Amino acid sequence: MKIIFKKGSNPLLIIKELQELGTLTIDVDDAMLPALSEMKNDKCYIGWNLFLTTEKTYQEIKDVFMFVETDCEISIEEAAHDLLDDSGDVAK
Repeated sequence: MKIIFKKGSNPLLIIKELQELGTLTIDVDDAMLPALSEMKNDKCYIGWNLFLTTEKTYQEIKDVFMFVETDCEISIEEAAHDLLDDSGDVAK
């Protein structure tokens, strides 16, 4: 994940594209965030857990990550129905 910027990728564009597929809930993972003095401007230290409610297929979702799938860790899993609220969105 740390090299995503070196290849010119913008994670926010991926998030925007996922939002176009359905309802997206984002949970920021800042566990790898170092002290400010240790940061490098070409590295990405923040990860995201994204919960997408959509009628799109697995392949349509996977295609969003086509240009970065070798540069970062991506896991696409179907959520258990007990994680959803009555409207079908991720329960908070």
